[in-house]
Amino acid sequence: MTLRKDQISENEVIDLLNKINFSLLEKYKNQATPLKVRCNKCNEELKTRVVNIKNGGHPRCSCLNYKKYNKKETETLLLQKNLKPEEDYPGNTQKPWKMICLNCNNIIAPTLKSIRVGQGCKYCGPGTKKYDETIGRVYLLHNIDAKILKIGITNQSGLRLKKYTKDWILIKYVELNTGKLAYKLEAEILKMWRVGMRLKIALSSDSKLLQKVAGGYTETASEEGLTSAIQIIDKWILRNKAKDLLN
Repeated sequence: MTLRKDQISENEVIDLLNKINFSLLEKYKNQATPLKVRCNKCNEELKTRVVNIKNGGHPRCSCLNYKKYNKKETETLLLQKNLKPEEDYPGNTQKPWKMICLNCNNIIAPTLKSIRVGQGCKYCGPGTKKYDETIGRVYLLHNIDAKILKIGITNQSGLRLKKYTKDWILIKYVELNTGKLAYKLEAEILKMWRVGMRLKIALSSDSKLLQKVAGGYTETASEEGLTSAIQIIDKWILRNKAKDLLN
């Protein structure tokens, strides 16, 4: 096939990509059509246009957008955040990195990119969702057959709570002035379970018990934590920091 003067062949595209340490992941069509490529350094896959590379451009992978991984620097940063990795660095600043919060003992999976811009443990720090300044609700559920507790947060509509099956019994349900306070109450209960009582997460991420609510397995514990959770919530009610919605 004869190419137009302003077009290049696929072999020429591969040569261009090799020069900037990228690999071609799909068949080349033309210079203007987005093309899937992979960075050979950080293994990030993304779309780019050959015309941009031909004109001296470079795909915006993690190697360009963010500082490269520095082990010593990262260890210092995680120490400041009270976080401890549970696995080796995933090789990319934008990939989830499993670690444990040494404050509340919860397992989280932030990216190194998000940690670098200030994110810490989602259970210990203030929330960042849009409804943080609106009314939030905290619920405590008990699955008697599975002998499992679940603490969770919903907004004023309570829609998330309605997704649980009849196997879950509502033990406590309180309303707080802001979502941030709801996060704080939930974090206090989780800290009691993980640190005070050393109760582990009771469900796996693929548990059928939570399929309809799309997750939340990290906020579970064995029913041994029931009394302590009720005591914490009652304390908030007595101090007028939470409104009891069941009484």
